[in-house]
Amino acid sequence: MRTLTNVKEANPGWFSALNKRLFGDLSYTVLTGKMTGYIFLIRKTQRWSDMFNQEPRVFFKINPLDQVTLDIRPMLDDEFKNMDQVKNFLKTK
Repeated sequence: MRTLTNVKEANPGWFSALNKRLFGDLSYTVLTGKMTGYIFLIRKTQRWSDMFNQEPRVFFKINPLDQVTLDIRPMLDDEFKNMDQVKNFLKTK
């Protein structure tokens, strides 16, 4: 099983305070897809949600992880309102 600690060790620059602030990330979780066993980085974020004088909103984004190196891959286009939606999505992955 891969943990958030493993992912942070493999991608130290990604989790810097500067990057976290730049991307609007609030927290991170690592979850496994139920169908494939692939692992994913789940980002709770406010990224770009406060543009054009809008109130910031919290949502979740998913980045696949390389299954060997744990490199963080480009995020999926999907956006999720809560962790339950994320978990339901990962049941098919």
